[in-house]
Amino acid sequence: MFSFVVHSKRRHGCAANWHGSIYRWLLTLLMVGWGASGAVVVRAEGSFDTRFFAPGVDGEVTSLLDLDDQLIFAGRFQVADDQQVPNVAAWDGDRFIPLGTGLDLIPPDRLSYRGRVLDLLRVGPKSLVAAGQFDVGGAERPGFALWDGVRWTPFGGLSGVVGVDLASFRGEPAAIASKAGGGAQILIWNGQAWDVVPGEFGGVDGSHGTYGTPLAVTQHGHRLVVAGYFDVVDGRSCRGVAAWDGETWSPIGYPPVLGLSQALASHHGYLFLQVDQTLYRWTGSHWELLFEEVSSQFVKWGGDLYVRDPGGALVRWDSGSETFVYTGRGASSANFEFWRGRPYFGGVAGRESFNSYSPSSLEGPDGLAVGSGLGLKVNAPGVFVHEGDALITGRFGWVGKRSYFRATAVSLTGGTLREIREPALRGSLGTVARGSLLCWTDDGLYGYRHGVAKPLTGPFPGVAFAGADHLGEYYIGGRFFEVESPVPRCVYRWDGANWIRIGNGLREGMVTELASYRGDLYAAGTFADDGGPVLSNIARWDGAAWQPMDGGVSDAPSVLMEFDGDLVVAGNLSRAGALPVQNVARWDGSAWHVMGAIPHRVTCLAIMDGALYAGTGAGRETRLYRWSGDAWEALPFTFSWNLRGIAALENQLWIVGDFVSVGGVPSRQLAIYTPEGACGRPRASNRPMWDPSS
Repeated sequence: MFSFVVHSKRRHGCAANWHGSIYRWLLTLLMVGWGASGAVVVRAEGSFDTRFFAPGVDGEVTSLLDLDDQLIFAGRFQVADDQQVPNVAAWDGDRFIPLGTGLDLIPPDRLSYRGRVLDLLRVGPKSLVAAGQFDVGGAERPGFALWDGVRWTPFGGLSGVVGVDLASFRGEPAAIASKAGGGAQILIWNGQAWDVVPGEFGGVDGSHGTYGTPLAVTQHGHRLVVAGYFDVVDGRSCRGVAAWDGETWSPIGYPPVLGLSQALASHHGYLFLQVDQTLYRWTGSHWELLFEEVSSQFVKWGGDLYVRDPGGALVRWDSGSETFVYTGRGASSANFEFWRGRPYFGGVAGRESFNSYSPSSLEGPDGLAVGSGLGLKVNAPGVFVHEGDALITGRFGWVGKRSYFRATAVSLTGGTLREIREPALRGSLGTVARGSLLCWTDDGLYGYRHGVAKPLTGPFPGVAFAGADHLGEYYIGGRFFEVESPVPRCVYRWDGANWIRIGNGLREGMVTELASYRGDLYAAGTFADDGGPVLSNIARWDGAAWQPMDGGVSDAPSVLMEFDGDLVVAGNLSRAGALPVQNVARWDGSAWHVMGAIPHRVTCLAIMDGALYAGTGAGRETRLYRWSGDAWEALPFTFSWNLRGIAALENQLWIVGDFVSVGGVPSRQLAIYTPEGACGRPRASNRPMWDPSS
């Protein structure tokens, strides 16, 4: 098991799986503004379980290349599993291997990228050329780099260009290079340097500047063929496709469409052209339409030519029947390559489709991500304790090593990540009420308990953002539209058969939080009235009407939670009633009180071992805070981005959010925190895996 230990003096003797526990040192008071009530930073605080790095890479894979004993992949990323591999790396079938220092060295905490690798070309038994936008070997944007098996060096002596595409031409590399001032050059390697092929590409309608855009290059017969968004080359009319014979440019027919996504392939005497999602074949006299929907890139393997349809199916050109035939399931990804007899797919991490693995391989009916880890990709994740487990809810792009489960929740039990299959629909709400996990799905609301999901659907469209168990009944808050009225309503109660509006439903806004406190129901969100007293983002239901709360709060609270006899109200708050506050306040049932200060917007709260913890949405300054009774203590580690939910389970805090690292250690959207001296849940293994059979 991998643990991130913030500070360690000696190990405690509790569960062996949780090594790295520590004695707590004296607090070092580092004030974060606002006097004595400000947050202080704790010097030493427990450990993190950080097994949750993402399988595959953390960005986009644009090119894959078979280099015999390794599969090379490149694109725009920084991390593969839990190691730094800037924009290019190798996979040997078991682990990721960095290729030197990579291309374009960017600090790992940086969220944006200067460049990317766009294409790869094999030029020797262990060597390859990369094209794209990157810096290497002290050269600024050379456009092309050579990997000689040991290190990366600039290739060709260019500067300030972007390498767009690569191909082999008469045994040497050929390329497209986009120039900094606009336009592009066609290059052919002469063994020592790049020769620039004469001729400029003209734009079609000026919408992309005065220059045309060559996008793909290949050898067809004895000529170099270039395709792209242009209609003039070297002053000659060449719509979309042109060929260089060593002396002059000439057109190859006139494709009926032009586009900014193109690919070329020469196979069995035919020239194939893909424009956007349309596939053509040059017959020698005209362009023949073959498919109206294909994904970009051609791949040659085993003497055959493959493409994919938008659904991801692999399609092979049958030279005998001169048609494309379906050969198997693929992936909705940007590119693919055969390696060791199996297709691998690259794409963009985080999309709700198979290409959320970068790269991934085909395994039976579903794909499995390359690499290890228990990474998640969840839109708006939340975490809740339910029936003895921590459940993560949201809209999932991928879970563990599998893509796009229409799961409402997943849990980590005994070291195995498993999907909650019922209801097998995408869910955006998770909260526990009357012992059931409430899940808002595309088909309405469900209550999930003891492995059974029961529909609690209502007659009105809308979205639920919050749920609560109040006096033993289900309540939901959100933004709903009744058939008889265009005015949105926000709060309803389930009577066992129907949803009943509470009061006037809190009109003209939305409710994002609900809580039961001292026999009353509290609602928070963006609303100002209920047709009666003026409300300000928070209101109390006394069983008969919505009541104001001493002036309300300045903004919609993110979370409500009862703690130590008070209702804690937190969010992006500057005022509670007449009191100035710093993102958190407490309500005692009749009046507002200041509750210390947290310097950033509070997104979530949890209680563990009698202590109140708060998570924030503060970008790179995101932290956990703990209430000491007098002030908020800021725990010293930072998350790379915002927190969305925390839940306490057996002396551990389960934390979900938009982060990809904790204290600089990769941890994808999920981390488990064990305070100093506490013993966490036992693990079935020290390297848990996704269980596809569950």
